[in-house]
Amino acid sequence: MDSNLKQLLYTHTETEEWHRTHPGELSPRYNRVETTTINGEEVYLFDWKETLDENPVGLIKESRFTDIPPHINRDMELNYVYDGVCTFIVNGRRLLLKKGDVLICNTGVVRSVPYVKGEHDIVISIVFKKEMFDSLFLSQLPGASPLTNLLFDFVSKNREARKYLILPEEYARHARRLIEMLFIEYHFKDAYSNELMRHLAVSLFLVLIRGLYRRSATDNQAIMSDERIVSILNHIERSYGDCTLESIASDTGYAPAISAA
Repeated sequence: MDSNLKQLLYTHTETEEWHRTHPGELSPRYNRVETTTINGEEVYLFDWKETLDENPVGLIKESRFTDIPPHINRDMELNYVYDGVCTFIVNGRRLLLKKGDVLICNTGVVRSVPYVKGEHDIVISIVFKKEMFDSLFLSQLPGASPLTNLLFDFVSKNREARKYLILPEEYARHARRLIEMLFIEYHFKDAYSNELMRHLAVSLFLVLIRGLYRRSATDNQAIMSDERIVSILNHIERSYGDCTLESIASDTGYAPAISAA
């Protein structure tokens, strides 16, 4: 592991030292955090506006030795369990995530970490604007095709319906190195760091979306039973030797390509 990365992740921060000497107390920083009401519950509102005005994404290591009270985020958030375990409460549901697992929350999702994280429980949080996922990321997908359209249409709708997505470690194995590189670029700025972070973020989401697709296929979930996908796969099987994007689009009622944004 990169020595700078190891120091950032495992060395106690001032905040963590404060929590070690004030067990069970909420950090004084929450006195400056805005609150809002969701379904009759007062929750904290985390806002990364200034960070995201200057950076494509924002990355922090969540503080250990403390819990995190119920809150929402103005932006989308990805939590990656880098080491150990972490228990989240998301929309009232208890989720135990282990090393390598990924949790992606949409804006407005109420979540908390009610149990104190120990010495080796390292969680990295990545925040990003919804527009980055919906525009920057999707517009740069290679091989624009009806099949690609359907895959991301499914993910977008699934995200909207469930408000959060979980990806176990076995479907996100390549995410670790990309997150490490993002973390280093974010905390040790150098020439072209923002450009690198933007491309690393796109690569990270590609890896995660591929994992979501594979998990859905393995679990025989909706994506593989979607009639539109079945019709496309049937067309490809019938006309394997001479099928084109145009013939697939004509047969299934989709446009043959996505215009670049």
